[in-house]
Amino acid sequence: MRTWRHIFLLLAIGLCGSGAFAGSRNVEDISNLTIHSFAQDLKGYVWIATDNGLCRYNGNDYLHYYHDAEGTGSLPSNTVLSLVTDDDGVLWVATDRGVCWYDGTNDSFELVDGAPGVSKLAFNDGKVICYGAGQGMTLLDPKKKRIDFLSTQHTVARCRGTGG
Repeated sequence: MRTWRHIFLLLAIGLCGSGAFAGSRNVEDISNLTIHSFAQDLKGYVWIATDNGLCRYNGNDYLHYYHDAEGTGSLPSNTVLSLVTDDDGVLWVATDRGVCWYDGTNDSFELVDGAPGVSKLAFNDGKVICYGAGQGMTLLDPKKKRIDFLSTQHTVARCRGTGG
């Protein structure tokens, strides 16, 4: 966690000190300084996963996304743990209450049914890999936006230990 803070501080100092852009230069504009993950989409937006929602940075301003219990299309939770983009540039988001993907057309998030809350996401060989300590592994098919494989029997440590 300390490493992410150092990376973020270096990034913030570099951006703020460069004078290369006009707009928000305050670190306080990020919804929370506990940062879990970064991702950049095909449009160039930098997404920042925090303990208090998701921030999207366009080079000038931050846009904040939060969980809304009464609305549809919001994040499943404000605790955003991991981010990854797939080959088509779709942003996938892991929260402590489930996995969702960002629908840029509607500026909303779509929850993946049956995907457990996980702590990490990765993209490999055309699949979004969801995993977490003791929660098994889930493979999501990004084209179909659904679970392709779910294993509660194999954790990442077991897979590494068996070579598979």
